[in-house]
Amino acid sequence: MIAALAGTAVLALAGCGGDDEVDVQAFCDQAQEVQAASESLGGQLQGDDLDVAKTAMDEITGQLEAVADAAPAELSDDFDAITAYNTDLNDRIQKSESTDDLTKALALAAEDSADVEEASANLQTYVNDNCDEGG
Repeated sequence: MIAALAGTAVLALAGCGGDDEVDVQAFCDQAQEVQAASESLGGQLQGDDLDVAKTAMDEITGQLEAVADAAPAELSDDFDAITAYNTDLNDRIQKSESTDDLTKALALAAEDSADVEEASANLQTYVNDNCDEGG
């Protein structure tokens, strides 16, 4: 279940925001950077080192906030769902005091993932339709 959640998080972490005028290529470049950085997130969340998981989630949260400024307005509702999910997940992870707490936090996040899965699918469609694979 943790691996599935991490996969959802990877898609979600390429989030977007609400600028009216957007440089699509700049957004695509930033989204792809976040996706690349997120690829190792699943392993870090599944590991036995709680500090590594907390640091990784904090870093991804910061990157997500940075890419939000470059996003197209048409994805703002999706971005709101992704941001809310990510913020909640990060809060739960930061409050974890053991790997058992981390596992529980991830399980709770998985239960709440319906909105972010739809938003991630919408985002992935946008990326597929508007971004070059090579960046």
